[in-house]
Amino acid sequence: MQQQQDTELKYQAPEEKFKKIFEDYKKKHEENMIFDTDELTSIYNELQKKKIYLTSYISQGGYGCVFEAKYNEEIVAVKCSKPKFEKIKEEEKIMQLLKDTPYVFKSIEEFLNEKKTKYYQISKKYQCNLKDIMQSFFDQKKTLPLNQIVGFAIHMSTVFEKIQQNNMIHSDIKPENILYNSQEQCFNLCDYGESKLFKEGSKTYNLKGFTRKYAAPEITDDNGFFKIQYDIYGLGIILLELTLGKFLEDGDCTFIRKGKLPNYLSKNALYQDINQIIIKMLEILPNNRIDSFGLTKQLNQLRLKLESQFIYAVKDKLDFTESNLMISKFRQSFLKFNYTNKQNEVRLDEYKFKSYSNLSEFEECIAKRLVHHLHLDFKENNLGAYGAKNIGMRLEKCQNITSLNLNLDWNNLGADGAKNIGMSLEKCQNITSLNLNLESNELGADGAKNIGMSLEKCHNITSLNLNLERNELGADGAKNIGMRLEKCQNITSLNLNL
Repeated sequence: MQQQQDTELKYQAPEEKFKKIFEDYKKKHEENMIFDTDELTSIYNELQKKKIYLTSYISQGGYGCVFEAKYNEEIVAVKCSKPKFEKIKEEEKIMQLLKDTPYVFKSIEEFLNEKKTKYYQISKKYQCNLKDIMQSFFDQKKTLPLNQIVGFAIHMSTVFEKIQQNNMIHSDIKPENILYNSQEQCFNLCDYGESKLFKEGSKTYNLKGFTRKYAAPEITDDNGFFKIQYDIYGLGIILLELTLGKFLEDGDCTFIRKGKLPNYLSKNALYQDINQIIIKMLEILPNNRIDSFGLTKQLNQLRLKLESQFIYAVKDKLDFTESNLMISKFRQSFLKFNYTNKQNEVRLDEYKFKSYSNLSEFEECIAKRLVHHLHLDFKENNLGAYGAKNIGMRLEKCQNITSLNLNLDWNNLGADGAKNIGMSLEKCQNITSLNLNLESNELGADGAKNIGMSLEKCHNITSLNLNLERNELGADGAKNIGMRLEKCQNITSLNLNL
């Protein structure tokens, strides 16, 4: 029983740290905070009782906050909102209809708190949303490749087909509601809180949750009706932004709703065909707008045309095997997307310690807290081999660490100190990212050999930054470290400074 309590305690981020984060956040967003600091603290405590341990705060949306958490040994996302029971019931019905549809966000679990004042949705953790990806490209004055734009649009039109079949409407198509699934390398449409099941003749004034920039012209018509063409218009604006390589302003979208689309279409000849599809998606009158099945058909026709052009371009320039491989990869590029954007988040499982004098504080922290990301800056402390051993013994207790930044430069560690640190790192097998600074420690060739032998046994490291500058390694030391790192087959990112 005591062991179980100790284990649970380690998952608990300190409440005072949690409070401070949201006090700072409240200062930045005082006018539009959905939950005040006390409410956020109660969310933290309620989730903890269900063994859902918050590890970071990700974002605030229109109706709730999103957190990262650890639940059943998995990293998940938790959305918390103030419940509107009719909406919850309708959303659950909609999600049931879409449960087997690809490219649709799916929750793991939903529940109300005991007082029925908070509604929680648990889902897998997504890396980022489409807006984050668009922003990263636009900041570099780039557009996504055309094949990726077409592939993304096919993903969404596939979802729209199912929505249309079930007489539904999403109602808030925008980049923030399209999540990137890095594991499956695809996009998933999320946030069905304002989605509607409707009968023929449902009026647009029933739509409450929408983003005006991506809203279709009929949103301003009190006598207008809504159907799948409303969602298709929102996707059309997104595709227009993707081809332009920039976000449109609200004023631009107002002009487009009034028939000024030709002024905004990309002049790049590369986008000539997709521009024609965008025009059909952004027709002012919904009855003239393309539906989901027509959209999927036209996008697939464009995909086949692009494939044919690619095959023609490579088949005579490469041998049979190489051309087949290239063609296969090009076809896959319409289905799989590889992006590396990350959401901005405030981590609750990240700890930083500066100065060797804080070693006892560090030891107390790892005994009581869940630590995934650890930064230790113990430079210029003249630790020697014994000090390195002390640090190493404490690191061995950090079995949850996945990311470690360890700065030990100018500490007179010697070869034995390098051995002590290395042997401890061997026992931290969950580390995937390691920044290790051992500059100016008189390691010599033996020290290089010691640290290399240990890194060879750290099988899960994929990213390594290793600084061994000013250590008189000599040719033998450089050879030792090189031979050992050569055997680290899982490392995909290496920065080595000798």
